[in-house]
Amino acid sequence: MGGHPAGPSGTGRPWRRRGLVLLIALAALSMYLYRIEAKSIWWDESLSLYRAQQDVPTILSGQIVYGGVASTDQHPPLSFLVLHATTRLLGESDWALRFPSATCAVLLVPLLYAVGTRLRNAQAGVIAALIGAASPFVLWYAQEARMYTLVTFLGLLALYSLWRAVVERRWAWGLGFGLSGSAALATQYLFAPVLAAQVGLGALLWLAVRPAGAGPLPRGWRPAPGVWAGIGVLGVAAALVGRQALGVMANPAIGREHVALIEMLRDTLNAFSLGATVDPASVLGLNFAFLAVFVAGAVSLWRRPPADLAKAGAAPSWAARLAGPLGLLAIVLAPVMAMWAYSLLIRPIYMGSRYVIMASPAFYLGLAVGAEALWRRRRLAGGLLVAGMVVAMGVSDVRYFSHPAYRTKEDHRSAARHVMAHEAAGDAILLTAPENITAFRHYYAGDLPVYPVPSVPLSGQQPPEVIEADLRAVLEQGYRRVWLVHCRTQFSDPEDAVTRWLDAHTLLLERTAYPSVGSWATVSAYRPTSPVQEGGPPAPALAVYEERLALEGADLAYRDTEGNMVDRTAASPPGAPPVPAGRSVTVSLTWRPLAPLGRYKVSLRLLDPQGIARAQVDRLPYMYLPTDEWPLGSAVRQEAYLRIPAGTPPGEYALQMVVYEEEDGRSLAVRREDAPEEAHTLDLGTVAVARDEDSLTPRDVLPEGISMPRLAARYGRDLEMWAWRAAPEALDPGGRLFLNVLWRARRAPAEDY
Repeated sequence: MGGHPAGPSGTGRPWRRRGLVLLIALAALSMYLYRIEAKSIWWDESLSLYRAQQDVPTILSGQIVYGGVASTDQHPPLSFLVLHATTRLLGESDWALRFPSATCAVLLVPLLYAVGTRLRNAQAGVIAALIGAASPFVLWYAQEARMYTLVTFLGLLALYSLWRAVVERRWAWGLGFGLSGSAALATQYLFAPVLAAQVGLGALLWLAVRPAGAGPLPRGWRPAPGVWAGIGVLGVAAALVGRQALGVMANPAIGREHVALIEMLRDTLNAFSLGATVDPASVLGLNFAFLAVFVAGAVSLWRRPPADLAKAGAAPSWAARLAGPLGLLAIVLAPVMAMWAYSLLIRPIYMGSRYVIMASPAFYLGLAVGAEALWRRRRLAGGLLVAGMVVAMGVSDVRYFSHPAYRTKEDHRSAARHVMAHEAAGDAILLTAPENITAFRHYYAGDLPVYPVPSVPLSGQQPPEVIEADLRAVLEQGYRRVWLVHCRTQFSDPEDAVTRWLDAHTLLLERTAYPSVGSWATVSAYRPTSPVQEGGPPAPALAVYEERLALEGADLAYRDTEGNMVDRTAASPPGAPPVPAGRSVTVSLTWRPLAPLGRYKVSLRLLDPQGIARAQVDRLPYMYLPTDEWPLGSAVRQEAYLRIPAGTPPGEYALQMVVYEEEDGRSLAVRREDAPEEAHTLDLGTVAVARDEDSLTPRDVLPEGISMPRLAARYGRDLEMWAWRAAPEALDPGGRLFLNVLWRARRAPAEDY
């Protein structure tokens, strides 16, 4: 895709420039693949996965069926066909789902070089490739399993093919324009206004390369098969895509509001310049600096038309002067203006800058031409300008990878792992809402039943009686505990009716939130029935705490290494199936108050043979039913959960329990029926732990709430302090500071420390 450089900046050895572009592309590939699986897929990506999982006829139909309700996808099928083929070859890992997007983003780099070279010269081509590779906007969607980088690449390929077809009169490229333009239309409907702008640019180029005094057609032009083939392919594709687009237009505009034109333009400028990881208001000056460089590029193209036109024999004319600046500006503005007009005349359509990403290469080309114009006059100033733009974009790239606000978009992965780590036999999962089921099941590897509630997707606020009926139908099946995975309910349950009903009619056991840049994922556990069992004679006590609280039963439940659920009494002898590290052990306790109680906490501890606690969890038995409210004489059931940390060495561990006062931490003395002496710990038997065969990441090993430092502190050659957490963050005089330290051995320690 080499160009026809002219002038001093176009001289030199082309292999050096192409080698530099190759290095830029390889650097971009490294960045796009770096931690490409770090972020959980969000709903849009799960929709791509859902479409890719269907057969080819269903993908072509655009039909989506959730909860028995059929709808039509708002995007055409080409990207889903690509993903369909990719997942059959590479599987359905996050890496495989996002690899096509990263590939298309990398292909933009040499294509920007090729178009920039034709638009100005090789110097501008290299700058365009560098800016495109550094773009945080492209990076964001290079790591997302959607169609946005694909349509951007196909759109730029269409522009390149059109340029060569008209300017060089190589009409076989007309077929390339028809194929690439058709493919872009089959990837994103909103490419249509960009395609119209490209056709307008082609008309200007047509007039620009016409010899002086000639008719409307260039000299030597003859109708060629490539011309008609390209027009025919593009026409057929436009007709087919347009027909499907009409069906999409009939869908209700869910979650979309009217956005003013100025907001669309501001959003587009910020996205093209510094991406989505910055606050647009705080970088407004930088955004306008990028805009000024783009305008300088347009002015430069007006003053000095593209070298390719002169090489084609075109004399300076109004068409030659307008082709470059007007073409780039029209391509940049076309999707924004089309969405604004559509929103005014029909219904709101704008849902973020991703809908205009196919116009971003034209912006980067304008930046490259503007920077090259300054470089030609003052090399140092031009170099500083390019470096400044790349550094500003690079800061946004770093924020994308490092800033906690952008750790993930919707953390379905953490939600699924949380449930898998703590689930037990007799549990069920409620999922809000049906459209989230693909994202959740992508990560959930358990076998609990999953019920989407509300049952109808994207339906807005369903009547309360319908939601209540859905919930009661699940709870009446007698589950011991239900998990509610709550995420992105603004479309199916905007009033959070499911959560509010469960909070009011069941007993909330726990709630954990996983923040994200999009919708937070929240996991809640509920007990459908009251834990208080009134009536019935007391059972023989296993242990008694200070003659106030009797323990009448203790059973263990967990999934073994084969995935089977194991239920056994706590006193079972060694030899029971092991639990893999990273999973939880459920301890079902039956209590009976013998006298008025204080407010107690229950501490479960997993001790290794040296008596060191490998895992510990301290909690109130129930968040909203504290022990001082337990009725005397009634049995109270409690499920306590102890997660065995990932990476725990295999072996036999002792399970101990301590009951203590919440206010001052005083542990209650306990007496077993078979041991007359009192103690402050109660042995609940042994637990065999098996090696976790899954690959571990630092996040799997760290406890909840703890974070890794940017640089670990090393102690000698053997150890490093890997992570820590200090609590409380603000310490009053005389208070206690608790430091949670995690160590990592860099090699086998030479001695004990």
